[in-house]
Amino acid sequence: YTVTFTDGQGNTLKVQPNIPSGGSATAPATPTRPGYTFAGWDRGYTNVTQNITVNARWTLNPAPPVIPPVVTTPVVLTPTPVPTVPPAPGFTVIFTDGDGNELDRQTVPSGSDAIPPADPTRAGYVFNDWDNDYTNVTSDVTVNATWVPRTFTVTFTDGGGNIINTQTIPYGGSAVAPGAPTRGGYTFNGWDSDYTNVTGDITVGPLWTIVDPGPPLEPGLNTDYWSLFDLICTVLAVLLAVVALFRPLVNSRSEEDARKRQQRQQAKGGGNADGEYTYRKPRLWSILLGVIVGILLIFLFIWTQDMRLPIDFFDEWSWLFFIGLLAGAIFTILAIKKADDELDDEQQAGTAGAGTAAGKQGQAGAAA
Repeated sequence: YTVTFTDGQGNTLKVQPNIPSGGSATAPATPTRPGYTFAGWDRGYTNVTQNITVNARWTLNPAPPVIPPVVTTPVVLTPTPVPTVPPAPGFTVIFTDGDGNELDRQTVPSGSDAIPPADPTRAGYVFNDWDNDYTNVTSDVTVNATWVPRTFTVTFTDGGGNIINTQTIPYGGSAVAPGAPTRGGYTFNGWDSDYTNVTGDITVGPLWTIVDPGPPLEPGLNTDYWSLFDLICTVLAVLLAVVALFRPLVNSRSEEDARKRQQRQQAKGGGNADGEYTYRKPRLWSILLGVIVGILLIFLFIWTQDMRLPIDFFDEWSWLFFIGLLAGAIFTILAIKKADDELDDEQQAGTAGAGTAAGKQGQAGAAA
């Protein structure tokens, strides 16, 4: 069977054919109609046993209420007069930055305190204090900021961690560079940082240019420095050699000592009638060894040291120079002691000879 749905105004909404006997149709979507409300269908569409038409039913919507227009009456407000309050008596406190620029202005009751503004800032300076009292104000007052120049530290180094010079420089000032540092095998080529218009702490180091140091004195002997200790040992060894060489030759002979030695020599049968004194020289081996040590240390110093390099106190050759100095000292002491022993032996021999001669002269006198 066929079921036809209409809007109740003759307009077909849906046609559903081929519904089996006893079957049900499916209603279309709820229709709409201006001014009306859908109120359902005018008949059932289930258990269909014949062709049927199903119409929509409608309910008239009620008319909206009529709202009369609202008439507004303007309201005139009359302002209430505000009483004038006379200003409280007070004084003006002006804070400035010290250069004429106003930082804050306050009206302070008589006898009260002003409140200072936040500490001002100024390039190259540190805020110090205000120059006037702003407490217990009894008159107009201007308070100015005072400043302390900011300073910075400029440190010059040799590039190896050693400080050459330290300077305290005011903001915007310039440091004065020290004398150019030196470094073996390098040429000073200026400073690595600008030290003018200083605005902070800085460290300035040297710039170096490598130069050709030239060939070493001897392969394997060239070092990074020369030794002051080796030089001292060499000089002392040479002085000891000079003492060993000349000490026996000037063995403190005064004129009186020479005369007494001559008398003793004549008493022993030595010398001659003209007063010639025969000097007995000590052994030469200790003198020669002391001189040889001094000469060897001179050649060793020339061979191992390069005084064009930076100076240091010790090096790998210092032990050898010390042994040479010790040997030179021993040989010099032996030379001096040998000369003094010769003198003592000679004095003892002269005294014994003089006694024997005097005894013989006494015996001859007695016999006469």
